[in-house]
Amino acid sequence: MDKNTLLVKTEKGRDAMARRVPELGPRLRSMLIMVDGRRSVAELDKRGAGRGGGAALLEQLLGRGWVAPLD
Repeated sequence: MDKNTLLVKTEKGRDAMARRVPELGPRLRSMLIMVDGRRSVAELDKRGAGRGGGAALLEQLLGRGWVAPLD
């Protein structure tokens, strides 16, 4: 994933947050909250480093369809 890519929450991601689905644990939820379409993957990775690895968390969010690159 390109470090300059901007990510946004998908409808599925917004729904997961609203319903507090069990698969969205505290670390993933914290990262998902930070995804706003204005922060790059590099910035999110840096901010998420203290939460157990920003890049790994972003990959999980992408893999589950909760975030997507901004068009």
